[in-house]
Amino acid sequence: MRKEDITNCGKHKQVIIARSEQIKMKYEFLLKRNIHMYNHLIICTYGQNRYEAICESAMTKEETIIFWPDDFGLPIEEKEKMINDLIEWSKTQGFKCNICQGKRC
Repeated sequence: MRKEDITNCGKHKQVIIARSEQIKMKYEFLLKRNIHMYNHLIICTYGQNRYEAICESAMTKEETIIFWPDDFGLPIEEKEKMINDLIEWSKTQGFKCNICQGKRC
């Protein structure tokens, strides 16, 4: 994972959507917005496996959502692939993402 993938999520939306269609993602994501004020529920699925975590909107000029991948509780060997898929998915959704280390709470 490159630093620029994290800090530049969401820019050049049309180009990125075309690029994302060529990338096969292992994980699928669903974002349930505003479950409590500026908090959202992100659901990550892979086959029969389902992982959930809370993410937050950042108070920035452009829409940005902050994610804490450790909150999903994924096996360590799956974490990097899930983060890469999360970055690619967020690009197709039109928002920037900020990936934080550790747990949210």
